[in-house]
Amino acid sequence: CVNFEIQNNNNVIDETDFSWPTTSADEFHFIVWRHYDNVYEVWIDGKRKLQVHSPIEPFSGTNCLLIARRGWSNGYFKGIIDEIRIYNRALTEDEIRALYEQGK
Repeated sequence: CVNFEIQNNNNVIDETDFSWPTTSADEFHFIVWRHYDNVYEVWIDGKRKLQVHSPIEPFSGTNCLLIARRGWSNGYFKGIIDEIRIYNRALTEDEIRALYEQGK
């Protein structure tokens, strides 16, 4: 199970669990987190796996962006994270798919 969590400075949390694909330790996956309007999405290997509608704006004021770590605990991701990209706009679905295909 993978947990997707949105939290703002007022500690308002929108949290959703979804199933992670079965993998072995030597497999890599292409993961995209996309935010536009009031929509949050998680894409895995070129396919949208989660879509959440929420009015919470995560990147305002002094909010932090935490990748592979829960903000309120010492829980960290046990694995390798490689090639992180942050864009100043939401990628289109076609752009996400194209980036996935380039990395295969």
